[in-house]
Amino acid sequence: MDNVSTINKDLSDSKLSDAPNASDVLSERGQANYKNLYPVLSSFIDILRDTYDPEENPGGVINAGIAENSLNYRVVEEYYSSLDIKFTDLTYGDGVGSSQRLKDLYAGFINHRLKPTHKLDSDSIFVGSGVGGVIDALVYNMCDPGDGVLVAEPYYNGFDVDFTVRSSAIPVGVKLDHLDSPFSYKALEAFEKTYLAKKKEGIVCKAVMLCNPHNPLGRCYPRSTIREYIRFCKKYDLWLISDEIYAFSIFDTPDSLAATGEDKAFAPYHSILSFEDEELDGFDKICFLHGMSKDFCANGFRMGCCVLPYDGPLRIAMSASSILGKVSSLTDIAFSKILADKAFLDEFLDGNKQKLKAAYTVFDSWAKAHGVKYMPSHAGHFVVLDLPESTKSDGWADELALQQMLIKKHKIFVSTGAMYHFSEPGFFRWTFTMRPDYAAVALERLATGLGL
Repeated sequence: MDNVSTINKDLSDSKLSDAPNASDVLSERGQANYKNLYPVLSSFIDILRDTYDPEENPGGVINAGIAENSLNYRVVEEYYSSLDIKFTDLTYGDGVGSSQRLKDLYAGFINHRLKPTHKLDSDSIFVGSGVGGVIDALVYNMCDPGDGVLVAEPYYNGFDVDFTVRSSAIPVGVKLDHLDSPFSYKALEAFEKTYLAKKKEGIVCKAVMLCNPHNPLGRCYPRSTIREYIRFCKKYDLWLISDEIYAFSIFDTPDSLAATGEDKAFAPYHSILSFEDEELDGFDKICFLHGMSKDFCANGFRMGCCVLPYDGPLRIAMSASSILGKVSSLTDIAFSKILADKAFLDEFLDGNKQKLKAAYTVFDSWAKAHGVKYMPSHAGHFVVLDLPESTKSDGWADELALQQMLIKKHKIFVSTGAMYHFSEPGFFRWTFTMRPDYAAVALERLATGLGL
């Protein structure tokens, strides 16, 4: 199998030197994507082409940098091994974006599990090819090229792609004083300063992105803080997009169980859909995002959902966009199957929480045994490693050098803090939800790479 250096050489030799000038063949949008995203994509392709497999490629790279939950892979494989395909599924179906069946089932699922203040119906639900695809459609319909979307740093690096590739909008990172700051009501002071500063620069911010539970910090926002985000968005007439893709991947840890009430470090989860009319105070520019990738352990099925609980023009615009991002019938059937099977669904989601807790405990024990510092979490598929000693001499350059050394020498990929817009070097996001046999090898390789 091609190794990383060979692939890098192939990409640079065959794709760049022989390619025509980008300005001659691409639109301005295409040129921006070529310039900004090609280096990132080519590096990621290198890793995917050399993926670890205990039988087929034992010397390959183990990917601990992407958020995938493989703890339930055998359960999921078996459950979806047979699908009941009907004639309608072989046609364009009975709806845009997805089948009516899927929207009805998803509305029932959210009504049962999250108990929104206002009961959802299928008219409020829009389905697309993954949450990233849904965000792309939302931003495309909310923003003109050059408009901004405010988001607290650090933030999920996928937003850099979701906001920009097609819509040419701008992720406007809000710098905060401390890593606890996104969860504090004081964060909104920084949001307001950033919003007004960008306005002076001629950048019109149209929305705020809230990631709850947070990626990469793996924690939930206190209800009181979300209320402040609502007030801020109402004051400046902004959309509040609440990405809740890890809504059902929240688990108990010793730290979270020790927290009380609305402790800002380990607050209980509150969906944006649960806010009462009195808390919203007339604010209705709300978007709720969820999908099949994380809570249902099926990243590859590519299905995301957007809920617009209040009627308005954005619903019509999203319906139009759904034509371009319609999910395949096979994905539609698969998700409909599990949503309709309430007994299995309850068992699966509850069992997944227990597996998340167990996998987190394994990582926690390893970290304590090896003296590795990390930020405790209680949601999602990852933790943030705190390795300041690794970046003492040259900061961000050291961080990147450590990542590349781990990939090339020890065949383990971990995401850098720079990718997630951390304000200081030395942080790395580690996915602990790998298959247990993969995780054992990955932690052994990490220990060797860090000289532990």
